[in-house]
Amino acid sequence: LVSQVQEALELPARVPVAHDSRGIGRHMNGLVSLPLLEKGMLAIARQREVELDPIGATQARLAVIRLGQQGIRGGSLMDYSVGVPIQIIGLRELTNSLAQMNSDACNLALAEVRSLAASQEPLSDFVARTRRWMLLDGEWWRDWTAAKDLPMALLELENQTDGNGKTARASSQELEAAFMQAEASLVRRIAELEKQKGGSVHR
Repeated sequence: LVSQVQEALELPARVPVAHDSRGIGRHMNGLVSLPLLEKGMLAIARQREVELDPIGATQARLAVIRLGQQGIRGGSLMDYSVGVPIQIIGLRELTNSLAQMNSDACNLALAEVRSLAASQEPLSDFVARTRRWMLLDGEWWRDWTAAKDLPMALLELENQTDGNGKTARASSQELEAAFMQAEASLVRRIAELEKQKGGSVHR
């Protein structure tokens, strides 16, 4: 499962934002599958730990983070509200598993976390695509109330709460903090392992 997800995420793809009445159901089904894949890969990560395979466990957790990021690339705020929590969960799972990670696993994770943080698509891109979708495909012109409320809705997109009760802005800040915490924790863990290795050689 992990290798299949990793291979799929290497392929170029972008989420289609121009949803229509027929395509939105198919799109929602695709979004629902992302948390299911996340849970499956985290279960594999824990199994790898039981098998004393820190590299395999780390690769599975990194695949979760990449899934949450690459699986929503090019999408709207609807996609953002699904993908960002997956990334945060993957980062926290990675941070919480540091005690089971060896030096090779930590260095692998640190390089990947830094790469993913650098390639993160900004919230402003998701907002811009959502505004365009609302203007061109929202059919707001059919309803006077919707037309009257449209300007404010367009301006306040980042501050509207999703199904989890969080705004997109708050989720963005939480994701940034999770990346920073994961990177700092990995750097500390690598330093600890190097110190332990040096002490063992000295003795």
